[in-house]
Amino acid sequence: RDVAVTGVQTCALPIYLLGYPVDTTIAVASVIMGGIMDKFPRLKLVFSHGGGYACFAAGRWDHGFNVRQEPKVNIDRLPSSYLQAFYYDTLVHNHQTLRFLADTVTPDNIFLGSDWPFDMGPRNPAEWFLQGSGLFTPVEQAKILGDNAQRVFGI
Repeated sequence: RDVAVTGVQTCALPIYLLGYPVDTTIAVASVIMGGIMDKFPRLKLVFSHGGGYACFAAGRWDHGFNVRQEPKVNIDRLPSSYLQAFYYDTLVHNHQTLRFLADTVTPDNIFLGSDWPFDMGPRNPAEWFLQGSGLFTPVEQAKILGDNAQRVFGI
């Protein structure tokens, strides 16, 4: 499938390369800007695709909050301050990007992701994650590989 860009279909932007992370970004932004976390502070949400581009857009969101009125309709603090209220998977396909995610939301908020049953996930998610293990401490690795899921889901 192709994604429509300003009404034009293009094969350069297949939904699985750009569309899904964009959809995830929109979902994160909608939950934040909609005030959902203020209304339901104990709600636990896990976003796939490492939250899409939300962590990369956080600075823009905060700037918009400071200079425009629309973001303040449902929230009264910077949008980026909500990012650590969510959980994310590791499906970013790049170890440096995953490190940026961990630095932004803390390794305590990241779960190992597989993308199963779809074909975009690594064949062995744990092996892929450990290939970038030089970017993560042993404690962070243990959290992401399973300790976080056990803690959050009580398993």
